[in-house]
Amino acid sequence: MELKKITGLLLPFVLSCSGCQFSDAGYRFHAVYQAKKTGCRIQLLSQGYVKSGHDLADSALSLVQFCPLPGSPGKPFRVVMLEDPTPYEWIKVECADLGMPLTEWKNSPELLSGLLSKAGYEGIVPEEVKGLARVMTNSLAGSKGVVLEGQIDSIDVLRTKIEYAYEGHRNKPQREWIDDSELSRCER
Repeated sequence: MELKKITGLLLPFVLSCSGCQFSDAGYRFHAVYQAKKTGCRIQLLSQGYVKSGHDLADSALSLVQFCPLPGSPGKPFRVVMLEDPTPYEWIKVECADLGMPLTEWKNSPELLSGLLSKAGYEGIVPEEVKGLARVMTNSLAGSKGVVLEGQIDSIDVLRTKIEYAYEGHRNKPQREWIDDSELSRCER
């Protein structure tokens, strides 16, 4: 009898919420990583949205600034990464500084190694490039996917900061979620 009362009280609530739309959770992630042997430091800023009931973002944008370490022959460059909510789509990446149009982020370590070479970096260490590709890709996953200190050995984690429940401007075009000026250029 008690179970019937509880069910009777809860059933109208459950039915009334069956059509409820819970809002997506926004996040912002700012981080700095360093690949000492390859001779670069990256600073990244990502923003995205995780659908209610999901663990990972379905749409995100990340800006990644590559800066040479002192003594490195490499040049600074910036990469834009987009994760589209369209199912089965690859992450897209663009590097206007090095003349690379919007491209699928397949074989990301090879693509990143090519960008580093084109920017003049020498002595590129494949393990560090894999680590850089991993933190870049994971920055698009949301707060549960980002790489924090103690979660990677191939590169150094210098700083991370996650903003949960970030509201942002999801109604804007994805490329406008982060203003280019929000990510500082390299100091030289």
